[in-house]
Amino acid sequence: MSERIYREWLHAATEDEPTNLESQLVAVCIVACRRRHFAPPYERDEEFEYAHGKRRWLGGPFSLPSWVRDWVSCELSGEQLEDDARYIGRRCVNALIDKIRWHERRKRGAQIRNRERYGEGSPEELETQHWSMAQILAEAGLPDRLQIAGDRDLLKRLMATYPTKLSNSAIAREMGVSEGAIRKRRRRISEVCFALADGSYQLKTVFLRLGLKDGVRKYAYTNSCERYEKTRLYE
Repeated sequence: MSERIYREWLHAATEDEPTNLESQLVAVCIVACRRRHFAPPYERDEEFEYAHGKRRWLGGPFSLPSWVRDWVSCELSGEQLEDDARYIGRRCVNALIDKIRWHERRKRGAQIRNRERYGEGSPEELETQHWSMAQILAEAGLPDRLQIAGDRDLLKRLMATYPTKLSNSAIAREMGVSEGAIRKRRRRISEVCFALADGSYQLKTVFLRLGLKDGVRKYAYTNSCERYEKTRLYE
């Protein structure tokens, strides 16, 4: 039904027809939200409080129609919808869930995620980070310092896919090995790398960004190399 309403809204002939059709889409979204028993969270109306000196709260079930109306108006004001509004009710519910979650995070005082800090900035910044990480690893002799070819390939793959952290199962499918083999390689790489990074904050930071875990601090580098050499016999 929402697809038909949206197509009629796109090809409306009169000035009043788009408003009526938009109201029908608003009704579809309101029904979808009420079926899930979702409503906008309660928030203080700071503008009203500043103008009148009284505290007033906005939100709750009674504010759902106005919130949905604003959301639908924003959706229709942009480019043509790819799904022709087929799932507009579901997308409205998801948008309301995001609003509620954001409100709960703000009440807890949670910090907003800094995307640039986690390597989700511009392509130029990502390229600079890749170059810097490669330089730091090259100074430590990595990945050539790893003696097993499979471990070198895995470390190179982790470096190439940064900032995306691939799961063991995804890497296993790409490399054509078992997931258990990837876990063992990660563990061996971590033992050698963090032993090399003893006292180097930059190296440890790079390893953690690549998804390696620092769980071998109690092992000395010589002990790690001895166990590493033994595992080569079974590769």
